[in-house]
Amino acid sequence: MSENLYDLIIIGGGPAGLSAGIYGGRAKMKTLIIEKGSLGGRAFTTREIVNYPGYKETTGPDLMKDMAEHAQAFGVEVKKEEVKSVDFTGDIKVVKTKKHEYQAKAVILATGTEARILGIPGERELNGMGVAYCATCDAEFTEGSCGQRRPGNRRRDVYCKICKKHYCNRSARRRHSGLQQTGCRKSIRTSKNELCMELCTGIHRRGR
Repeated sequence: MSENLYDLIIIGGGPAGLSAGIYGGRAKMKTLIIEKGSLGGRAFTTREIVNYPGYKETTGPDLMKDMAEHAQAFGVEVKKEEVKSVDFTGDIKVVKTKKHEYQAKAVILATGTEARILGIPGERELNGMGVAYCATCDAEFTEGSCGQRRPGNRRRDVYCKICKKHYCNRSARRRHSGLQQTGCRKSIRTSKNELCMELCTGIHRRGR
């Protein structure tokens, strides 16, 4: 059997990929997880997590470290490489990275998501310290304060319940005419299609 032939290859080493790896390893399958970035994906960048079952409060790096160790305890291999191409046409699937070619009887795609960043100064530096991309996950940390949402963000009900007031640009408000039915119209401030140019310190998270 080829050294690079696996029972299961998982592309993506975030929470979903690591969970799949735990099941693959526990089932005695030769399992490989390929992750191009930090093991844990976007969850790894989260400074505070309070809504994961079994963990009243933890950090993204700590939770992902526990999940990775759990998978590796079942013999799962982890390689930090970027997948460049795949071929799923045959019974044996082929996964190619920049340096290697791997084969597997089955492949799971757990590539996760990436935030749509604005690309302005301070955004990356303050990620997790007031800058967030998921209202469901992070709005509670800024309870009673102000929030700004990007056009197309449909989590207005979460913002309305948590934030004292929040901002959207005029075009976004027109698109989401349902704002009048949410019961939170007074909390919404409409900007004139301005784009935030810089994020500054002074933003804080509750308990920090």
